[in-house]
Amino acid sequence: MASRDRLKDGEETQQLRHYLASKLSSKDGRLSEIQKFRRQAVNVDTSTNTNQLLKNFTKNLPLNSDLMKLLGDTFKLDLKKDTKNKKKKKKSDSKKIETPFLPQRFPSQFKINSKAKGDTEIAKIPLNGEKTIRFSTDCANDYFDRTDEPGELKIAVLKVKENETKGGNETGEPKEVSELFNVNKSSPNKGAIRVSFNPKEELKVSDTVQLKVSLTSPNGDFDEIFWVKISGSEEKKEKIPTDEHDNEPLGLPKMVFAYDNKEEKGENAVSWEDVEEATGLDIDFKTVMVPEAEGDNLNSIFINMDSTVLKNFKSKYNNPNEEQIEIANRKYYTAVYFHTLFLYTITKNRGYQINQKNENTNQFEEVDLGQYLKDLFDHYYSTFILNFGGMEEMMQGLAD
Repeated sequence: MASRDRLKDGEETQQLRHYLASKLSSKDGRLSEIQKFRRQAVNVDTSTNTNQLLKNFTKNLPLNSDLMKLLGDTFKLDLKKDTKNKKKKKKSDSKKIETPFLPQRFPSQFKINSKAKGDTEIAKIPLNGEKTIRFSTDCANDYFDRTDEPGELKIAVLKVKENETKGGNETGEPKEVSELFNVNKSSPNKGAIRVSFNPKEELKVSDTVQLKVSLTSPNGDFDEIFWVKISGSEEKKEKIPTDEHDNEPLGLPKMVFAYDNKEEKGENAVSWEDVEEATGLDIDFKTVMVPEAEGDNLNSIFINMDSTVLKNFKSKYNNPNEEQIEIANRKYYTAVYFHTLFLYTITKNRGYQINQKNENTNQFEEVDLGQYLKDLFDHYYSTFILNFGGMEEMMQGLAD
């Protein structure tokens, strides 16, 4: 017994205890690593109701009153403090290979990006908003701007069917497109042409208009004929009275998860095709985030859960387990959503205007804020914010 006590209190034993304690408690020690991992392991995943994530955020927002007011002015936040405590990627068998764009001096094809056929409307255009319709072609980016044999995009109204409340659905006389819509046409950009339509007072809800969009060419013009319908604002579902504060609307833009293939991804998931239809902006593996804005309102932030940025971020784990994958997913969409939120808020409230030099005309042109933010995240910014750190505290706030 005496020998065992001497061994227990001996100098070598004390040195061993000191060594183990210093290793475990050091900043880079295993104990610190375990503690950090446990703090991050919040019980939230991409199938969780995203509205609840945002409500948790507003209750734990570690920001000063000025920045909170800035957010509140833009999104009408409900920031009352409650006293009450409150997808793993499906791998495709074949990887998509991006087809390189080969520009032609004159177009050989021109197609509308829609699966609608015949008399089916390809789009619903809000009466007090706008809708972007996308077309695919193979002409060079400078086709509309060059001085030598330039092309042109022409738009004509073929038919107008008024809604039944005005006496039936008889076809009206053709009109100039400028009488019915404010139209904004883009130059070709790597095979994509965008045309935005904003209805004028001449049109009413439920009116349908048949349009012809023509891309001129010396070898013969290309025509696309289609119908659009004028819609009203989306009716909000009547709120069921409840005593639970957690069911109150936030006023923040929705966080929506987008996938190349949305099968088995949960109720919050949408496909890339859904995102392109809603925003008029392209999305692929290089895309990180696509904002959906209408006028001055940011309605949704679509976060691409199949992006190359997220894939590379997960690759830092060797043979990651399910918990590590979920932590990487959570840090990714948390960082992307809130950085987008604040960049949009500050830019709008400070009245900034984004301009970009057109490579063809060498002139500066105004760029839509949504397009600017998407382009910003597509490049090095998203990789930086994921690896810079500082998001753990925000993630912890989502769990409280």
